[in-house]
This record gives sequence, structure tokens and C-alpha cells, in this order.
Amino acid sequence: MISRHRTTANTTTTFDYGVIFYHNITVATNYFSTLGVETIIAPLGNSVTTYANLNGDAKGQTSAPSSVPWANSTAAGDALTRYVNLYNTQFPFLDDGFSLPDPVPEDILLSWADFMAKFDLDAASLSAYQVNEGVGNEMTLPAIYAMKYFSSLSAGGFLGIGPPLITTADFNNQGIYDKALNKLDQDAFLNVTITHITRNNDGVAVMMHTPDGKTTTVNAKQLVLAIPPVVADLRAIGLDLSPEEENLFGQASFRYYFDSVIQNTGLPDNVSIRNIDFAQPNGIPTSDRMVLGVGKPGLLDGVPGLKALYYSSTSAISDAAAQADILATLAKYRAANGLDASVEPVFAGFNNHEPYELTVPVDAIRNGYYKKEECAAGVSEYVVHGRGVAGA
Repeated sequence: MISRHRTTANTTTTFDYGVIFYHNITVATNYFSTLGVETIIAPLGNSVTTYANLNGDAKGQTSAPSSVPWANSTAAGDALTRYVNLYNTQFPFLDDGFSLPDPVPEDILLSWADFMAKFDLDAASLSAYQVNEGVGNEMTLPAIYAMKYFSSLSAGGFLGIGPPLITTADFNNQGIYDKALNKLDQDAFLNVTITHITRNNDGVAVMMHTPDGKTTTVNAKQLVLAIPPVVADLRAIGLDLSPEEENLFGQASFRYYFDSVIQNTGLPDNVSIRNIDFAQPNGIPTSDRMVLGVGKPGLLDGVPGLKALYYSSTSAISDAAAQADILATLAKYRAANGLDASVEPVFAGFNNHEPYELTVPVDAIRNGYYKKEECAAGVSEYVVHGRGVAGA
């Protein structure tokens, strides 16, 4: 997810509503230390959580029925403990990109719903849903992808058995990139348009147009592309894909995920909403398009009048259509819960993270897709070498 922040017009307060937290691990803390970025233990906020089926009647309630596995906090904690154990003993390789065993364990090719049922982990489903939002119908997602997001480190965070999550002291992710740019000094090209990338035996050449209208070519031994390898996007930057690469990357599909900040929602400042469908066995909604949740921007209680809202779709949707659905959902919630229906919400921030959560069919995974892609750092990053595309 792209890190975003906004400064309110009348307070100079910064807050994050895309990436909010970081795992308190060495690779992260060393990076922040190198850049001189101060971090703190992430605040959790004190909003009252309301559950509502936002794709249904939108009527809010502050407790879950006993029929939902995670309604029992003891059962939820036990399931999380067993999940962390299972992850660390049987699937620790998921912590390291997509370097999968051969053969690939069939359990991680099950749907997430079937995986949880097989290992009696349904009571952990809400915790997973809160971490994995944006992946569409999570219950049908192959377990490998759900587990990549909901790692043992994430699950352990819910249990309080691992290092606490951290965030920047000024709640300003943009400051990280500003300081990184200062480290690069003049060795960075910003706001360029890449027109062509070619490879040969000597390396790789990147042609680009700079904002001042000049054409520049950068030659290097290799080039790291930190974008999802979607064929249309790779073509857009002029990468000279081979037929084999087009066939490989063409197997991937993705979801559509949006984060936003909305002013004048008509919702109380101390209320957060989680989209839950208690008609489903685990309460996890399965709709194609939905508002996932509404809460405090960056969990900051000191930013009144603003709400962070997250939305997802498993099929293509325009920004305008997503915004219209968001506003309609807010209106439905207000009407269903006796709130002021006359307010007119305004988007103070809105970001489209397409393409989000790239996946390939389980048969492709079973047949060695990730060995072919050799994407040891994950599906969103790979290295363009002089003679081909290989893992980073």
C-alpha cells in the first residue's frame, strides 16, 4: 500500500491513512535509524467499534452474536496462538517472499475458508480480515495469499506476544521519502516519464523524458522494478518483454483497493465501523464491492471531523464509481441508524491502489509459477537483468 498523509487545513496536523503501522523488526528500525526518522509505539485509539452489514441493512450493533466464532475472546486468542504455532512450524517459508518448497504444500492452496476450517482456526477470522482487507472476497482467496498478509508476526501482534507495532513520531510517512531523497542527493530522477527499457548482453538502458522536456538515458547492469509485474503496466514503461515473460506475467490477476479521508460524514467522532455480515458463518462479508471499514485517520483521536474509509472491489471499477458507492453506503448507514441524513460528505483524500494483491491460479502455483518468476522478494518487485527477468 502506498504511504499517504494529509495536513489538515486548519491544524497543521499530519496523519497517515494508507500505510499506518510498521513491524518492529530490525530491517525496519535500521532503515528508520539510517534516515534519522524518529518512531514511536503506534497508538491504538479509543473509538467504539460498531459492526454493520454495509452491503445489507447497514444497521449497527456493538457486539457480535455468540454464533460467530470470534465473539468469544478466549476462543479467538486460542485460535491465534495455534495459528502462529502452525505458521512457524509448517509454513515459515512464507516469511521469505515466494520461495516455495517443491512440491508446494497442498494446504496453502486451499481456499482461506477451507484452510481455517481444516485447522479449526475460524475464531481467528476477524483478526485476519482486519489485516487482509482489500483482497476482495477473502474467504475464497488461496490460503497462501491470506497467510502472506496475515503472517505470524501480524497474528502475534494481536496476541501481544511480539514486538509492538511502530509508526513515525509525527505521523508523516512522507517524511520517510523526503529523507531518503536527501540521502540520494542528486542521484534521483523525479516525475519522469519512462518511454523505453531495453536489455542486452551489457545490461539495461532506460530512456525517459524529464519534466524540463529533455530526453535522458540511464545505463546500468540491472534495474529493480518496484511495481507489480502486470503486463499492461510493463508495456506502458516500454519494457521489451519476451513472449515467455508476457505469458508468465499475464497469468496474474489483481484487486482494486481504495483508501480515503472523508470530511462531514455525519458519523460520531468516536465511532468506527467494521463491515460484518453475520449471516455468513464467520461474519466475514463476501461481496464483490464494499466499504470495508470507517475509522479514525491513522487512529489519531486528535483529528476531529475526519474519517478514514477503505473500499475494495474484485472487479474493475472507476474512481468515480467507487466514490459514488462510498457516499451511497454512508447515506444508507446514516439512515439505518437514525443519524443526520442531510449532511453532504466531502472527500479530503482519495487513492486508488490498482493493481492490488496480485494472485495467480492455484494450478499455476502448484506447477511452479513462482520458481519461474523467481520473485524471492514478492510479486511486487523483480530485477531486470541484461538477459532477462529474474528474482530480487
